[in-house]
Amino acid sequence: MSVDLLAFFQATNPGDTLDFANPDDRKYYIDFSPVRGGTIIEELKENITVYYGA
Repeated sequence: MSVDLLAFFQATNPGDTLDFANPDDRKYYIDFSPVRGGTIIEELKENITVYYGA
């Protein structure tokens, strides 16, 4: 599969969110969930402390 580097660069603009429903955006999406682990949200939730001020 060849990649259009200009299109890839434009698709990786951090100010824009990829729309997974859009086939043009979907080809640039990388699913990192297998390396993140399935419980990362639960672990974060357990470690986040809400601070309401002094």
